[in-house]
Amino acid sequence: MNKTVLYFSPHQDDELLIMGADIVRSVSTGMDVHVILCTDGSKCRIRDDLDLSPEQKTKYRDEEFKNSCRALGVSEDNIHIDEDRMTDKEADLEDGCNLIEKHIKKFDGRCVVCTLIPARAEKQHPDHYIIGCAALSLFAKGRISTMRLFGEPWISFPCHKLERYEADESQKKMIREAVMAYSGKSELGIGHYSCPGHFELLLNDMASYFIENKKDPEGERKIILSLASFPGRKDHISYSIKTLTGQKIPADKIVLYLAKEQYPERDGSFSNDLREMTDSGQVDVRWTEDAGPHKKYLCAFREFEDDLVITVDDDILHDESMTVKLLLSWFKHPGAVSAMRTHLIIPDRKGGFRPYNEWFIQQKILIDRESDELLSTNGAGTIFEPKKLKKDIFDIGLMKTTCVMTADDLWIKAALLYSGMPVVQVPGYKGLKLVPGSQDVTLWSWNKSSNDDTWRRVEDWYDGENGEGSFKKAIFGPWSAIGFIRDIRYRKKYSRENTDRPILDRYFNKD
Repeated sequence: MNKTVLYFSPHQDDELLIMGADIVRSVSTGMDVHVILCTDGSKCRIRDDLDLSPEQKTKYRDEEFKNSCRALGVSEDNIHIDEDRMTDKEADLEDGCNLIEKHIKKFDGRCVVCTLIPARAEKQHPDHYIIGCAALSLFAKGRISTMRLFGEPWISFPCHKLERYEADESQKKMIREAVMAYSGKSELGIGHYSCPGHFELLLNDMASYFIENKKDPEGERKIILSLASFPGRKDHISYSIKTLTGQKIPADKIVLYLAKEQYPERDGSFSNDLREMTDSGQVDVRWTEDAGPHKKYLCAFREFEDDLVITVDDDILHDESMTVKLLLSWFKHPGAVSAMRTHLIIPDRKGGFRPYNEWFIQQKILIDRESDELLSTNGAGTIFEPKKLKKDIFDIGLMKTTCVMTADDLWIKAALLYSGMPVVQVPGYKGLKLVPGSQDVTLWSWNKSSNDDTWRRVEDWYDGENGEGSFKKAIFGPWSAIGFIRDIRYRKKYSRENTDRPILDRYFNKD
């Protein structure tokens, strides 16, 4: 068990308002608690009436911070205010990573890292979001072994079901004393003036809300973005790749797999934009045998077995926070595969499957919940740990024999069931944004009519390997999402205004 706990506070007061209850818990249980201030807080606009310079404001705020930490029980030597900390509202990912790594290296990585959840960029202070992203990136790359991420009580995290720790009576006394450091005992009370509602919320609910992940040391990993393409998309793919290079947490490598047979001139047939990306090292083009849409994961799973692989399609404009959302879901659900977009597989009343086009497409019913009934659509963004998947199912000969060469999502679903990996729908997905003109050549129009035949072949193969009826049993199991939906069907969340209500009525009144 790690005895050292590092709390990275973006600003003066975040250590108390967001992580205070957990800090006093760690102190009370004998942990070696350190609190690190990440920015100078100089751009706070509160108490501008005093005409303070940024340096003076930082000085007063730092004193409030130190007094708060002392009241929470943190020893003087464990309160860290670095001279090279970041400037308020100017934090960036690289500086955040450097700051965190500098402190965890003092303990050879044997420590618990605590900071804020980077879940709501549109509602969070940019420094909160960036420092959370920095910690999440380091965890994903294996440089942090145990991490606790805290939710801000004044921001709704409806789908990230957070753990809650409420301070006991003696700990509440310490928290009240720390509140005084920002108000009554502070010379200027900058902290309290800046967000009085947040302090009132803390005094009414002296608790911390968090998610935690404890991983065994596995060595360092990389984040890989993997996609495939074909000549029909040569004029469109660069637009999709540009959205991948602009991710809030950038990948260590973007790999584009192309079939040698389709590009006899190799990069001679690339667009100018794509050639510039490959020449500058933004994209690593790798040539492989033609495996249709399976190219984006088959080679990546083999070449980056010990890393994190995020699969995407070449005709989608990906949201800039895609990698953050996927990594955060993977952090919370390490034993599952997290996907930006999923379909809910629907059974018929005879024990079989409804046709593919009658499934809940792009479902928003099961969110942030592990389920075998979800089908990940892996072009919108899905995160895998290849070493957790059984490799024999990815044999290209087997795939050709089973005739699944145009239906990569269906075959991956069988592979996940075969490997005991459920699927999680990532919270906050806003829908597909396609590259204009990219749908002139697509597999979708073919697959929508052939998916049912392919699904039956996948079922036959799975049952042949695991016993008659095992495919349906693996998907629906003892707990069914349909039963869950029936129970909540007429609850408030499925009111007449909810767009899912007509869909539910349509399916439950059928047959």
